[in-house]
Amino acid sequence: MGKTYRSMAWRRELKKRYHFLYQSIGRSGDPCWYCGLPGESEDHVPPLSVVADLGTDYLRKNGYSLYTLRCCTECNSVLGNRFLLTPEARSKALLSRYKKTYFDLIDRPKWTLSEIDELSGWLQKYVDESNMLREITVRRLACLRSRAGGDAPEED
Repeated sequence: MGKTYRSMAWRRELKKRYHFLYQSIGRSGDPCWYCGLPGESEDHVPPLSVVADLGTDYLRKNGYSLYTLRCCTECNSVLGNRFLLTPEARSKALLSRYKKTYFDLIDRPKWTLSEIDELSGWLQKYVDESNMLREITVRRLACLRSRAGGDAPEED
């Protein structure tokens, strides 16, 4: 299971063989289905290599649907061809990963505008940008939490 792509030619072959079976959710210009950032690519759920390994009959018999979802580059890269068969499972994996990756950023205190105004120069710019990145990350995690389903932990 979960073979790594041998080459881009192997991926193209898998895409040619199975892509037409996937139901497309979202279209060009839609945000990432997982985190809400701009969606520049598509994520095959389950991954093409998993469909090749398990076969479409097995997936259908076990109630799995095939989807392509609009996806940002980061989410698509993190997920890759991991053996996660549903959008919810893939969302949970991203949520877990991003909470670890961005822990330091989301754990920082949020500065008020008056506190930022008291600063000057590079420190003011750093704190302001840090606040903005923190807010974006918190929104991304909230989006992932909603996509992951009811048993995803709520705490940040």
